[in-house]
Amino acid sequence: MSGTNPPDPGKNIKIEVTFSGNPVNPVVSFAAAKYNKEVVFNYEQDDSQEGIYEVVFKHFNGGTAFDGVTSPGLKHTDGCGNQLSWKAAAACFAVNMYGVDLMDGVNSYVNYDQIYEMLQADWDVLNHQFGAPSSDIAGDSDRYQQIRDLSQRVWERMLSRGMEYRIRGMVNPAADPGYTFSGFNTKIRVFSSQGGTEDMKDGYPFHNDKKLNTLQLPDVAMTREYLGENFKADLISEWSGLINQVKTAGTKAAPSLLRLFSHGPYKDSDSATGFRTFMNYVATQLGDRVWAGTTTELFEYLETKSLADKKETLEGNRLTVDIDLSAIPDENRRRDMSLLISGGQITDIAVTGADHYSYNPATGLVNVFKKKTTKFLAPITDQEPPRFIAATYNSANPNRIMLKFNMAVSQSLKGGYSITGGSGYTVNALTGSGNTWYLNLNKAVAGSLSIEYRGQDGDVKAVDSSNQLRGTSIMGYPVQMG
Repeated sequence: MSGTNPPDPGKNIKIEVTFSGNPVNPVVSFAAAKYNKEVVFNYEQDDSQEGIYEVVFKHFNGGTAFDGVTSPGLKHTDGCGNQLSWKAAAACFAVNMYGVDLMDGVNSYVNYDQIYEMLQADWDVLNHQFGAPSSDIAGDSDRYQQIRDLSQRVWERMLSRGMEYRIRGMVNPAADPGYTFSGFNTKIRVFSSQGGTEDMKDGYPFHNDKKLNTLQLPDVAMTREYLGENFKADLISEWSGLINQVKTAGTKAAPSLLRLFSHGPYKDSDSATGFRTFMNYVATQLGDRVWAGTTTELFEYLETKSLADKKETLEGNRLTVDIDLSAIPDENRRRDMSLLISGGQITDIAVTGADHYSYNPATGLVNVFKKKTTKFLAPITDQEPPRFIAATYNSANPNRIMLKFNMAVSQSLKGGYSITGGSGYTVNALTGSGNTWYLNLNKAVAGSLSIEYRGQDGDVKAVDSSNQLRGTSIMGYPVQMG
């Protein structure tokens, strides 16, 4: 059963449950996974490849692909009899070394019209860094700027199509360090690992035990399994053990977590056919026990149920559940909840304050759907973290590198800095104040040197107490004569 309400921008939801008689010790709880499923499945495709739309979207959501193959879509229910299509996420970067935005219609890359269509179907984009033209001296060293610029570019392109869309998830590009710390230091709240190296983790624990209930909020970092680049015939035999493992281990109270990724499938018949065959196998094995959503959708479900303030009132055979969503961050797009209600035979459920809802009176499952679609802030307007924006030395003081910051900062830990590009360099002292600081080295600058600053090992912070963000990681910023 289901119902639909007019759009409601408010933050309060009311669920009225009518029982056939006075309920006995009624209990209202959040389901571990959305739709009370036993297995959670995420699929991600990296590097802005067109296959995410031409193959994955057409197969999961339903449609005719580039090779003429029509799919009805891969489906699971919402636990209340309503069919839902599988979803996935595109991990995207934008520009190449020439400054060309690859998603502006460059062959073999997904384009913004296709991204818009996928977002309309409730898919997601994950930040995979902006990219750096060769003319940019800093390259991709400024991790914050790389993250912000990609999020801003997608925001602008979607806004021009009538949609406000903020990215909240990221895939670390090439397992590079600095992104995890810098993302969590701003508005990114969920990470997928590219390779899972310790250096990439920036000191954060990455979840890897295939269990949903062990994920730790408020920031979530997760590993994922690499399917390889070619969806070959023996892929099923290669992965059947893991598929069976998560299928067997998952329960409604303790769901399994299956996360897969590739840079494919590509826009070629062999790759597309192999992908469809493998995903059809996964769908058959998991059946209706699976919730196939995006990484961001998973995070926002966990975030919403952890911050929702729920109160129950019982009068006779009617139970009223009031839910206050005021604590949900403004960046949260989906405020969906799946609740389990017990205590007696349910005869009717009514929900107000939500976009729509569904319920199963036999199991007591109630799905409440509420999506924020407007009044987001553009990423470019977010408060900036402290970071240095220039690194220079001169012949008068060849053992000293001057750092210029974007704001007045304080710091004391020289251990956050290291010098690369030459051997035997150490930072003997860190001196300075305001927005000008100096790295005093053990020997004179020679050759092409770069600076690394790891935010988790340093203590850069703004002098202005209204800015509580930590200094962002800078990895490989070139030192110039100046």
